[in-house]
Amino acid sequence: MGSCQTKEKSSSSTTRRSGGETAAVVMGLKNKVVLLQQEINEIMCIRETGNQIYERELMAFAFKQAHWNRENKSLKDELTKLRNTLAHKEETLINITCCINNNNNNNLEDQTAIRRDETVDKWKKLYFAIKNELDHLIIQTTNPALGRRRLNKSKMRI
Repeated sequence: MGSCQTKEKSSSSTTRRSGGETAAVVMGLKNKVVLLQQEINEIMCIRETGNQIYERELMAFAFKQAHWNRENKSLKDELTKLRNTLAHKEETLINITCCINNNNNNNLEDQTAIRRDETVDKWKKLYFAIKNELDHLIIQTTNPALGRRRLNKSKMRI
C-alpha cells in the first residue's frame, strides 16, 4: 500500500543536444530577438512621428481658433460702436429737425422713423452677412468636407 516514487528516465539522445546544436539554437533565438527589437523600434518611431504631427496640427488649430475668437470679438465691438453712433446721430437728427420744423412735426417723425427703419435694416443685413461669413469659415476649417457641402448648397439657393 505504499507509493513508489520513480522518475521516468528519458533517453539521453533525445533531450541532450550537442554543444554545436545548442549554440545554433541560442544564436537563432538571439537573431529573432534582435529582429523583433528592430521592428518594435520602427513602430515606436512611426507612432512618435504621428504623435508629433498630431500635436503640431492641434496647436495650429488652437492658434486659428484663438484668432477667430479675437476677430469675432473685434467685430462685435465694432458693431456695438456703430450701433451707438447710429443711435447718437439719430437722436441729434431728431432734435435738429424738431427745432427747425415745428409745423411739420408729424411728417418729420414719419420720415425719421422711415429713415431709422432703413438704417436698421441695412445694419441687420451687414450683421447677418458677417455672421454667416464667420460661421462658414469656422465650419470650413473644422470640417472641410462639410463646409464644401454647405457652400454648394448655398450656391444652389442663390
